[in-house]
Amino acid sequence: MSNSNDTSQLPGRPQMPTLKSKGFQLHGQDFTVGGIARVGGARLQELLNPSALRLKREQKHAAEEAHRLFSKAFFAAQLKHYDIPFRSSHKRDELLSLLKNAVSQGKCNHVPQSVLDIAAAMKTDYAPLYQKWQAECAAWDAAKKQRDDEAFAKCKTPGERANCDLDRFMDMYFLTDGKPDKSKTPKPLVLSGFQDRWSLHSRAERVPGLETCSGGPPSNRELCIGWDRSEVFALASRVSERAYEAEKAKQKAEWEQQMARHRRYIARGLGTGSGGSRQPDTFDMARCLGSYIIQCDEIADQWPDVVRGHTLTMDISKGRGNTLLAAYDFGIIEGTMILSLSEDTLKAIVGGNTSESEASRSDDFYSSEDDGDGDEEGIHTQQPDGGIKRKAGQSSSLARATASAAAVRHPVTAKRRKTGAVPSLTRRVYLRLRGRETGEGEIIPDPDSGHIDFLSNSCATFAGLVYHLTFVAKNVEFRGYKVSDTPRVKPEAWEDFSYEAYEHARVGRWY
Repeated sequence: MSNSNDTSQLPGRPQMPTLKSKGFQLHGQDFTVGGIARVGGARLQELLNPSALRLKREQKHAAEEAHRLFSKAFFAAQLKHYDIPFRSSHKRDELLSLLKNAVSQGKCNHVPQSVLDIAAAMKTDYAPLYQKWQAECAAWDAAKKQRDDEAFAKCKTPGERANCDLDRFMDMYFLTDGKPDKSKTPKPLVLSGFQDRWSLHSRAERVPGLETCSGGPPSNRELCIGWDRSEVFALASRVSERAYEAEKAKQKAEWEQQMARHRRYIARGLGTGSGGSRQPDTFDMARCLGSYIIQCDEIADQWPDVVRGHTLTMDISKGRGNTLLAAYDFGIIEGTMILSLSEDTLKAIVGGNTSESEASRSDDFYSSEDDGDGDEEGIHTQQPDGGIKRKAGQSSSLARATASAAAVRHPVTAKRRKTGAVPSLTRRVYLRLRGRETGEGEIIPDPDSGHIDFLSNSCATFAGLVYHLTFVAKNVEFRGYKVSDTPRVKPEAWEDFSYEAYEHARVGRWY
């Protein structure tokens, strides 16, 4: 097997010559009519009359072969082989009738001398053509071998050699005259950069005692091969560890680049909410507004390919009443959060459980018909908001319940309640989130719960926790670092992740 030898500058291997004469052709040792060989008279009799055979099995085989062979071209070729005259205008059934008559009359029991003479003359003429072809093939094979030798000699690593020529690789490291030879390579090898792992796995299975195991991330697996199973598996484990460390280092470097944005934001004094260096005396939810970069080790460790080169973000905008809305992008999931200082407020909006009837209340409360903050400068909408109308009675009662709960927990002036600027000693903000899985687009209609603790009154950083993040894990921690006081992305409508949206997306994936 030659995997990637470069023979692009060599012409194709010379083709065996074909000599044609008087309706016959000679290709190597095959004397045919249009590529159809002669069938002996006895076998023709069996094919034409399968039921005459003694055994049922033989009858079945003859009938199947006849079904496969019988065609106008086949009948014409057999008549030609036995020098039985026919016209090219004859139809299939006419040729079949001629062949049946010839077989029954014994005309196919031997090859006519006229055909034997043609075959002998053609073989004489063919001999020099065949010899010339053999010489050309020998020259081509020698040139190819030289190129293969040069290509293999340029390879510096076992992986490169395996990619270049798997047969030569096996002979170089593990075989002598086709037999296992443990003395050549006592220690296991890691084949960095080798592509066709399946072929080598299969090849190793045919060599007694040779073991293989792959290590590293799914996107860049590296095959390890050797004679000692435990050593091969240990090497594969080390490959995985090195790949993990390299991936973490790359993630750290990428994260440092993102953190530079946060440091520039802090250096400009934007994290104080007033442009100065002094921290505000109280916590105000209005300072939460803005764009944050997100760090989540749980997601980065489980899906390194997803987060590589991708910045996780969270953009917080004004909501209704004493709530905020956030557009979040966590790599494998994205969607919308509702944020509030009060769990009671979120329960009034979303419900205390995740049933469809309870979740529908939040669809009404946060319907896109009454968004109110859709024209904020600098905010980009990911998708157009949908339109599910609120029932007036239901939404008004829910709004009253929300306002009442907030008033009980945080008595403030009417003006302050309108902007959501409610002071808090703990700086804890509770959340509910909905979203979609970014791979296949599966909707998450059941809200996940959690909270965010802002680490200072300036709201420049926070530590968050989702108690059970769908598709990820339980107790998923994440941290946010503000890079701008202006949110870049407008949250999608809460009802875009409803049960109706879930069903619509589910059907759309399959039909």
